[in-house]
Amino acid sequence: MKRTVFCLCAAAGLAFWSAAARAAQSDLDKALAQLPALQYGSGDETRNALNHYAAAAAQDPRLRRRLEEAFLKTLQSPTPPVTLAAKDFACRALQLVGSEKAVPVLAGLLDDPLLSHLARKALEPMPYDAVDRAFREALDRTSGSLKIGVIGSIGQRRDAGATDRLSLLLRGPDPAIAGAAARALGKIATSDAAAALAERFASTRGQNRAVVAQACLNAARRLLAKGQAGEAARLYRALAASPPSRMVREAAFLGLIRAEPDNAPARLLQALRGSEARMRRLAGRALADWAGPALPAEVAAALPRLPQESQAIVLEAAAKRKDATVLPAARTLARRGPEAVRLAAVAALGAAGSASDSVLLARLASGETGPVGPAAQEALLNLSGEGMDQAMLDAARSLPGPARAQLIRSLVRRRASGLAPQLAGFLGDSDLETAKAAAEACAALGGPNELAALLAQWSRAADAPRREAFFQAAQRLCARLGKAASAPLLKAYAAADAAQKPELLRLFSTVGSQEALDAARSAMRSGDPALTDAAARALAEWPDIAALADLYAIIRRPPAPVHRTLAFRGYVRLATRGVPELWNKWACLRTLLREASSLEEKRLMISALGETPTPEALQAAAKFLDDSPLADEAGAAVVRIGKALGKKQAKLLRPILEKVVQKAKSKPVRDDAQALLRSLGG
Repeated sequence: MKRTVFCLCAAAGLAFWSAAARAAQSDLDKALAQLPALQYGSGDETRNALNHYAAAAAQDPRLRRRLEEAFLKTLQSPTPPVTLAAKDFACRALQLVGSEKAVPVLAGLLDDPLLSHLARKALEPMPYDAVDRAFREALDRTSGSLKIGVIGSIGQRRDAGATDRLSLLLRGPDPAIAGAAARALGKIATSDAAAALAERFASTRGQNRAVVAQACLNAARRLLAKGQAGEAARLYRALAASPPSRMVREAAFLGLIRAEPDNAPARLLQALRGSEARMRRLAGRALADWAGPALPAEVAAALPRLPQESQAIVLEAAAKRKDATVLPAARTLARRGPEAVRLAAVAALGAAGSASDSVLLARLASGETGPVGPAAQEALLNLSGEGMDQAMLDAARSLPGPARAQLIRSLVRRRASGLAPQLAGFLGDSDLETAKAAAEACAALGGPNELAALLAQWSRAADAPRREAFFQAAQRLCARLGKAASAPLLKAYAAADAAQKPELLRLFSTVGSQEALDAARSAMRSGDPALTDAAARALAEWPDIAALADLYAIIRRPPAPVHRTLAFRGYVRLATRGVPELWNKWACLRTLLREASSLEEKRLMISALGETPTPEALQAAAKFLDDSPLADEAGAAVVRIGKALGKKQAKLLRPILEKVVQKAKSKPVRDDAQALLRSLGG
C-alpha cells in the first residue's frame, strides 16, 4: 500500500514538472516567434522574456545552444522581414549566450553600417582567438568610422598580434584613423607598441601630436605597472624632451620619477631649484608620494640651501609622510626665516619629531606672537610615539616658565590623564603661569588626589591670582568628580581656618553628597555670620531635593532677607525640576504657596505652577488672576496647564479660562485662552 501511494505521488510530481516544463517551453517558443517582428519602443514583454532565458542559459547548455541558434538565424535573415530592432536585440543577447560558433556571423556584420557597433560589443568580451583574427581581417574591408570602431575594439582586447597593422595605420594619412590606432597601441602597451608610438611621436606635428602623446602616456603607465620600467622610461623621456603641452610635460616628469628612481633625486632637485612654481609644486607632490621608506637623502641634505619656496614644499611633503629625514634641517628652519618656511618646519617637527623636539615647539608656542605660535601648539598635539607624554613632561622641567606652562597645557589637550599626579607637582611652581597650567591640568585630568593637592596649595597660596586660579580649578574638578570629590573636600574644610571655610562651602553644592549636606547644615547652625551666609548660598544651589527641607526652613526664618530670596528661588528650582512625580511636585509647591509674599516670589510661584499640569495647580494659578500686576502671567500659566489637562478637565477649565479673558491685559494671552475655550467644545 505504501509503495502504491509513493508511486502515485511520484507520478503526480513528474506530471506537474512535465507540465511546468511544457509551459516554459511554450513561453520560449512564443517569445522567439515574436522576435523577428520586434520594434523599437514596443515589445517589452518579448524582450523581458528572452532576457530572462538568456540569463538562465548560463546554467543550461541546451537552452544556451537553442538561444544562440535562434539569435544567429535572426542575424542571418534579410531585413525585412526581420526588423533592425530584432537584429539589435540578437547582437546584445549574444554577449551572454554566444559561443565560438557566433564569431563568423558577428564578424560578417563588422562592415554593416547599422550593426557594426553592436557586433563589436558582442565580440569584445568573447575569449576566443577567432575574435582577434576577425577584427584584424575587418581592418582590410572597413573604412571611416567603421574602421575606427574596429580599431577601438582591438585596443579594448589588448591584441598584441595587431601591432604591426596598427603601426601602419598610425603612419597613415587619415588623422582620425591614425589617432584611433595610437589609442589602441597605448592600451596594448607592449614593447613593440611603445616603439611604434615613440617613433610616431618624434615625427608627428599638428593636432595628432597631442593624441599620440596621450597614447604614449597610457602605454608608459601600463608598462610601468607590468614592471617594464625601462620601456616606460624611454617613452617618458621622449615626451619630456619635446612635450606638446604642459600637462604632458608634468605627467612625463612624474612618470620618470617612478620609472627611474635612481635618477629621481637629481630630477627633483633640478625642479626644486628651478624658477617654475608649478614644477616645484610637482616635485613636492612626487616627494609626498615617494615610494621609499624615507625621502631621498640627497633632497634632505640639500634642503637648507634650496630656495625658500622649495624649502616649504619639501617640509610639507615630509610632514604628510611623517618623515624624519628632514628633521635636522627643520629644527634650524623652525627658529628663524620666512614665515611660510617656519610654519612648514614646525608641522614637520610635529609629524615626525621626538620628545626632544617638544622643547623647541614649546618655546615657539609660548614665545611667538604670529601664526608660528599656534602652529607650534598644534604640532605639540601631533607628536606621537610610545612614552611621548612622559618624555614631554620630563622635558618640561628644564624649560623656562612660559614654555613650561605651554607644554603642560599641551599635555592637557593630549588628554595625558596618566600624568595627572606628576602635573599636580607643578602647582607649587614659582612661575605663576606654570602653576596656573598645572591647576588647569588637575581640573581636566585629575581625580580626588589632585583635588586634595589643589585645595592644599589654595590654602597656602600667598597671592590672589594664584588663589583664584586654584579655586576655579578646584570648582571645575569638583563638578567633574561629583560625589567622588566629597572626601578630599570635607578633609580640606575640616583643616581650613575660619577665613577659608566660607569659601570652601561654595564648593559643597557642586559635590552634592550627604556628607557635604550635613556639613552645610552644621554651618547654618554655627552662629558665625560668614559661615551661615556661605551655607545658605550653598543650599540654595544644591543639586537635588535632599536640601528642600533646609531651604524651606531658611524661607521661614532667614538669617538675612537675601537668604530668603536665594532659598525661595532654590526651592522652586528643585521642586519643579528635581521632583519627578507630578503629585509630589504639587505637594512641594503647595507648601511654598503659603510663604509667597513679595511680587517676585509670587511670579516664581506662577511660573512653577505653569509647569505643574494638575487641577490643583490650575486652581492655585487662577487665584493670582485677581492680582492686577500678575494677571497676564497667571493667565499664561492657566493656558499652559489647560493645554496639558485637555478636555478631561473641560468643566473645571471653562470658568477659569473665561476669567482669563476678562482679567488679562495682554491680547495674546486673551487670544490663547479663547482658542483653548473653543477647542474644549460644548
